[in-house]
Amino acid sequence: MEQEASGQAKRSEAIRRFSRQLVLEGVGQAGQQAWLRSSVAVIGRGQAAWIASRYLAAAGVKIAPESLERLELSAADSADPLTEAQRGVEAARRKLLALLPHSEPFIESSTEPPLPGVTPTGRSSSFQDPLVVVVGAGGLGCPALLGLLWAGVRRVRIIDDDVVDISNLPRQILYDRSDLGVPKVAAAKAALKQLFVDAEIEAVRERLAPGNLERLFAGADLVLEGSDNFPTKFRVNAATRNLTIPAVIGGVIRYEGQTFTLAKERGLSACYRCFFPQMPAPGAIPTCSTAGVLGPVAGAVALQQVAHGLALLQEQVSPTAARSPREGALDLYDGKAGRWTRLTGQANSDCPACGTEANDPSLLGSTEDTHGRCRE
Repeated sequence: MEQEASGQAKRSEAIRRFSRQLVLEGVGQAGQQAWLRSSVAVIGRGQAAWIASRYLAAAGVKIAPESLERLELSAADSADPLTEAQRGVEAARRKLLALLPHSEPFIESSTEPPLPGVTPTGRSSSFQDPLVVVVGAGGLGCPALLGLLWAGVRRVRIIDDDVVDISNLPRQILYDRSDLGVPKVAAAKAALKQLFVDAEIEAVRERLAPGNLERLFAGADLVLEGSDNFPTKFRVNAATRNLTIPAVIGGVIRYEGQTFTLAKERGLSACYRCFFPQMPAPGAIPTCSTAGVLGPVAGAVALQQVAHGLALLQEQVSPTAARSPREGALDLYDGKAGRWTRLTGQANSDCPACGTEANDPSLLGSTEDTHGRCRE
């Protein structure tokens, strides 16, 4: 009887952990079971291998022992695929942490080219110690933070009011089981400090609200938004327009994602509100809990946010440079096809966020705040 109860508890835990994958079209129970039975060899010692190993193991795929020297994984160690999958996450994290340098974000043997404008050591060649605010420490925030720090950014402020839940683990790759119930900002800071000991990381457990935006964005050179709800996206859009801070807003669901890049100056190009004048009505947009989300898709979208954000930082120190076509553009990602599509628009002079008489309702605590939550 005890064994039966234990088996039911493990199955219930597995369902809760992999729920966002189980509801995905094309995955379901059969696909998840196939992932749990699979083993993948990951070759390489750079950032790509680190990211790939984290997403594979977090999704339930075992990392083959031969992938990394002394990686302690064996299917014979446990008959329970959930336990084995989680051991994969923890073992991969321990081993990969040992492989990564603690003084520089780039590994000398890595064959990956550095991001544009970044030196081989990962330090920016054009700007000194920018402060980047990351709103949301979830499926987008975790890989975005890694991308920023790998690129050489050394000052980040993480804003999130949530705690780590077991359903987060397959896509929020900074966390493992030991972080369950811990505030995400605290768990993210601890994980990042293991990788980047010289980074200045500020953890703010708070939710953006009309009265705290100026304080939370104080001193920011760039804002990356990866929250789980539309009111926050509209607030970030309006607040960064008022404070003349460049920003990149991100979103992801199922196998698809999007980024929206906001120029520093208001009115020179379209803003998020120009593209989406009204907050989505309740129920109009599917949620990640009902429609699902695939972790690596969130990773791809987040790293695109980082790439756009680094370009915006470079433009701040090169005022004579031509304006980037990414500003005021909505980039749509199709994860199944691995393809990006760009939509461009014009600034709307009547826009409440960036128009001539800006008075965005998202900054006034309007009824819009009750709409559009998507548990990313």
